[in-house]
Amino acid sequence: MSRVALFVVALLVGLPVALPAAAEDPAGSLPSVQPPASPAQDAERNPKVQDLGNGRFRVGLIEVDRNQRRFTVPAEVHQEEGTQEFVLCTKGGYKGYESVLEAGATAYEFNVACLLIGLDAKHARTPQYHFDPTGVTGDKVEVSLAWGKDKEHRQVTAAEAVKDLRSGKALNATSWVYTGSTFTPDGTYMAQTDGVLIGFVHDPAEIITLAAGTQQGDYGSLVPNTGVLPKKGTRVTVEVKAVAAAPVAPAAKAE
Repeated sequence: MSRVALFVVALLVGLPVALPAAAEDPAGSLPSVQPPASPAQDAERNPKVQDLGNGRFRVGLIEVDRNQRRFTVPAEVHQEEGTQEFVLCTKGGYKGYESVLEAGATAYEFNVACLLIGLDAKHARTPQYHFDPTGVTGDKVEVSLAWGKDKEHRQVTAAEAVKDLRSGKALNATSWVYTGSTFTPDGTYMAQTDGVLIGFVHDPAEIITLAAGTQQGDYGSLVPNTGVLPKKGTRVTVEVKAVAAAPVAPAAKAE
């Protein structure tokens, strides 16, 4: 039996094989082909959107209000110490060890919620690499978190959840902007693989980031702000609200 025939038989029965080297094959190495998504993967990548009426929607556990251009996602305090680079990660996210909060949502669900309130990645300049010093642009949002009920209710901004050890004060935040994260050439959604939703250090995986971003020299100085945050494991609600652009004033009529 020829080598080609043996190769085909091995593929059919599922045996591990080495692809022919370019030197042995005039056509060169075979192109990589992505396997079709499983039903579970397809469901994850295309989360269901439930219409609750009156401009309200639910995506997983995320509650969306299109009229108010805002959504809320359940989360919990994930870290109480250590260097941080992100405000919010996915449950069990790969980079969760550097995230103050952990969300009860996937990156796909979180991004769909962003789209539902009118955020558009076409307006964004996304970080090209980790600690990219270039400023990032995009649709502006406000990010806050709240916990407790009645007299115990507390609400702080996302920046207040992070402390700068050098100043002893909260993170000096500029605007938060929507970038939508990044897809790699093979279609991988980096926000999902890295488990990153909201960050303050520029990273291509983030869906929402700090416009100015923190720099490599800030590494090690930014930690969870335990002076304002509840204890680790406490349930909180993260709110993302679109900041509408200021209306353009009509041009004055010529006299």
